[in-house]
Amino acid sequence: APGLGAAKALLGRVLHASGRTDEALALLDGALLEHPSEAAVYAALGAAHSGRGAYAVAADQYRMAVRTGDASVETGLGLAEVLSHLDRAQEARAVLEILVRQHERAAEPWYVLGMLQQDAGDTAGALGSYGQCLSLDPGHERAREALTTLRRVTGR
Repeated sequence: APGLGAAKALLGRVLHASGRTDEALALLDGALLEHPSEAAVYAALGAAHSGRGAYAVAADQYRMAVRTGDASVETGLGLAEVLSHLDRAQEARAVLEILVRQHERAAEPWYVLGMLQQDAGDTAGALGSYGQCLSLDPGHERAREALTTLRRVTGR
């Protein structure tokens, strides 16, 4: 039935968020067999595997979510996060650069992009990304703190 895969994905996310990750993975693996083209199931599997530290598996699941039509900010951020954990910062930056183009009003991708730029020594890029994040969400405290710290350290 249409929507049943998405409903199971949501239930899997709830189980994972409540610390019942093994149950979530069992439910999601079953949902994947029943609904192999449901992007939400792949994204939920990505989140659950990421939460367990299985970053390579999580990256594969998030990529499948994108391939099956999930262009959400949440999935893109999840993919960027696991790629960062896998020391694939350039790939993570590429994902974030796509996100900020596709979701022009989303602040969080700009913040995460700023962190990766800062880690790579791209101070100008990080300052710009943190600034863009704050222009979209003036209450984004982590971006404000990062920008203040970076300006203090660099004198910019």
